Amino acid sequence: MLLQFHKISMDDSNRIQLISIISFEIILLAFEFLAFFGTMISMTGYQFHFNLKMIFGYGVVAYWLDIIARSVIICFEVGVFDLDDDIISSESDKLPWNYSNKLFIILLCCSLYRVHFMMLICSLTLLLAIERYFATIWVSTYESKKHKWISFLLVGSNILVGGIGSLIFHYELLLNMILAISLGLCLNLVSIVFFITLYSLNKTQMEYCQTRDILQSYTLSLRFQLNENLKTMKWLKNTILVVTCFNTMLAGFLVVSNHEYLKKNSPVLVKYCHAFLNLGIAVYAQVTFFVIILADRNYRSYFLRFKVIRYFTKPFFGRIFPEDFRIKKTLSTNEPFSEFSASSNPSNP
Repeated sequence: MLLQFHKISMDDSNRIQLISIISFEIILLAFEFLAFFGTMISMTGYQFHFNLKMIFGYGVVAYWLDIIARSVIICFEVGVFDLDDDIISSESDKLPWNYSNKLFIILLCCSLYRVHFMMLICSLTLLLAIERYFATIWVSTYESKKHKWISFLLVGSNILVGGIGSLIFHYELLLNMILAISLGLCLNLVSIVFFITLYSLNKTQMEYCQTRDILQSYTLSLRFQLNENLKTMKWLKNTILVVTCFNTMLAGFLVVSNHEYLKKNSPVLVKYCHAFLNLGIAVYAQVTFFVIILADRNYRSYFLRFKVIRYFTKPFFGRIFPEDFRIKKTLSTNEPFSEFSASSNPSNP
């Protein structure tokens, strides 16, 4: 059974280093537990479509629950909850309905949800791409008719597929774990291609709408929705590129920390990869928190007016919000007058 759990024993020679990594992770989790709750409330006022806010809200709530699951697993790893390896081994050999140890059941449930959330990370970009697809084909009525069933269908199917996938992962029913994780990463690549295609399609429709001889009221309404689609998809397209890089790195840690051969021959490497996987998810969530905050132009304008923040955030967030980080050249107040005086001076050629 592939439990997302690696116990740090008292006689472990790397205990101090591993505990240090976990301590930093705990600090991030504590901040994110409160920050994401506040983010969830502030998202209700964002000027996004209902379906987009529903999908983002689903991701935020899912991570909020994942923080709880990961916190419980940490208690098992550092020894707050004592669960012997022999008990884990004996319970793992039983059928699910024969489990008897309550601590093992708690650990298993938290681990199942942990993997479920990892699958959500890989599939969230595809959910957004599908939602934008419907926004493109129903562009003329997508704002007036909310089409709430789209978000409920996407979220519901993701919960179902993620739950089944987590069970398959834990009970090692996969024929090839590396292949399965690679297929998950392919969802991100498919989403990128999908977003680029949809962006081009909306841009073409915008150009066509500007030249069509149709009623002015309909043209203005259609132009507004197309413009909203273009802005949203441009932002999401840049965000997904960053997400794919994060997912690829975390997938590498996941493969190493669950590889049976490495568990036997390189246990130290496995423990470090497990620790960096969990820390990476916490950092990932921290970045996502700032992306959600900066998605609101008012917050973005406020924070980015400080040169220090702009300097340190530009290498990353400059990719997601390029317009706000682009430096516009402005003339000084003396330049127009100097040019005028130079042109009016007869001594100048």
